[in-house]
Amino acid sequence: MSTYTNDVAHQTQTASCQAEQRAYLRKLIETRIVATNGERPSFDDCSHIEQRAVKLIEESAQSGAPSSSIEGILKQHAKAFQRLLAESTPEVEIPNEIPNDEAIMPRLPESAHRTTGLLNKVSPWLASYINYSRQVSPEGYKDFHLACGLWVLSTVAARRIQVPLATPVITPLSILMVARTSLFAKSTTATAGIRLLKASDLGFLLGADETTPQKLLYRMAGHVPANYGDMTFERQELVKRRLPFTAQIGWYYDETNQLINAMTRPGPMAEFAGLIRKLDNCPDEYSYETKSGEDYIRNPYLAFLGSTNTANIARHANKGGEFWNDGFWARMLFICPPPDDFITQTMQECIVCPPGVLSTKLTRWHHELGIPGCSITEIRDEKDKATGRYDATVEPLPLHTCTLEQGVLAAFTTYRLALRTILAQDTSCQDLDGSYARLPTMALRIAALLSSLENNGRITLDCWSLAQEIAEMFRENLHRLYAQVSVASDDNPLEDVLIEYMKTLNGKQTTIRDILTYGPTSLRKLKSEGVRNLLIGLERSGIVTSKKEGKKEWYSLDTSAKI
Repeated sequence: MSTYTNDVAHQTQTASCQAEQRAYLRKLIETRIVATNGERPSFDDCSHIEQRAVKLIEESAQSGAPSSSIEGILKQHAKAFQRLLAESTPEVEIPNEIPNDEAIMPRLPESAHRTTGLLNKVSPWLASYINYSRQVSPEGYKDFHLACGLWVLSTVAARRIQVPLATPVITPLSILMVARTSLFAKSTTATAGIRLLKASDLGFLLGADETTPQKLLYRMAGHVPANYGDMTFERQELVKRRLPFTAQIGWYYDETNQLINAMTRPGPMAEFAGLIRKLDNCPDEYSYETKSGEDYIRNPYLAFLGSTNTANIARHANKGGEFWNDGFWARMLFICPPPDDFITQTMQECIVCPPGVLSTKLTRWHHELGIPGCSITEIRDEKDKATGRYDATVEPLPLHTCTLEQGVLAAFTTYRLALRTILAQDTSCQDLDGSYARLPTMALRIAALLSSLENNGRITLDCWSLAQEIAEMFRENLHRLYAQVSVASDDNPLEDVLIEYMKTLNGKQTTIRDILTYGPTSLRKLKSEGVRNLLIGLERSGIVTSKKEGKKEWYSLDTSAKI
């Protein structure tokens, strides 16, 4: 029986299984009677965290522990029992075809067209994820759900999958959701993916909410925490689980405009733009200098998910913007809804928890891809005395090679040629050239993820067709974003652009030279005289103040001005 058939049959049984699990748990909590193997329902489809929670409460009941012990377990594992005891949530229709609007972008030639409507057949997991994400975030834009599901898969893959081309294709995805604040539920939709990773006991693959380039590299180098010796046994075991994957990170950055603004100002955060570009190339090794020497990172890998609004990104993604030309935006897959395509739909009253069918498959896939062994030993000095410092020995990361079935490479080549032909025919603007050039490779990354999860790494023509259909969805969103930021840029007078830029400085003074170096492209095109004229006009309006120090003139926003 195929994986697809198994999953469909499993989903048919899910509702009755969950009802049996709820009935058993409620009886167990009330009577403290543990059922025998023949009467006990199976919890195999639950996440590892939920299975451990059930086992703890069964052991407590069997040992005759007081009621307070069971209450403590219920409280300690509240989220797990919240899902297990919740009534099942109504199903949302699972999508099959990924709609694309060819009116907004150049049409592919007929030779590059592929079969559509293969989502359920090729990836029942992704279709089920979209269903779950819609329940968590009913007001989320339709393409957000699919994009976040792909980011989850890219995170769990953790650089353990490749496609065998002359230069192997690895599977990191960097996705940026761009939409007007509050109307499209960007953050809520991303939360569904994060909750699923944690329910699958894979939260250790996630990076910190906020970090600096230096901190990120330090973590990726795999250093054992300085206080490892003082940790509890449980904390030490968590460190051992993380260390094999410290260089492979899934990072969600809410309000990504803060990160982008920081990258365009002088300071340590400016290094992020170059670092993200380098990590997307997946080098086998990355080295960097520190005060104490040189650190090496083996197999670095970053799966990035971000969210921002159109007004904030417009300053950095307008026509001729630097990030288009230096390859930074080309590494991003954008999702940008039409401004009027929002949904108003109240959330369900019951809490929607990640379904076991999703988390169990993710956990199983993670183990199938292979987990490197890890041992931690204390460093001893030349006299064989303990130093209180520790070193880790980690086995190499496993690498699984996908197989391309007959016709896939030809279809990939045809799609690549079609996009390059579209580029060659449009000489009016080159901002999207990098995105077009990388889109076929992005499609191949998506095909590798889906085939590894669903088909033992065999990329079939159907799998490629679905991956190309998804890539076309991203191409449509790319054009929609570019159209929206271009309008936003045209609508913003240069005085407003300058004011918005100076707001990002958080009260710090700036010079004309700094504005020409780090400011938006539209200001840099003015050169010194143009920027000076804007500043003089804003100073006359009482919005900007100036101060001379020798030959330098400093400018800052007047905090008392009503802007």
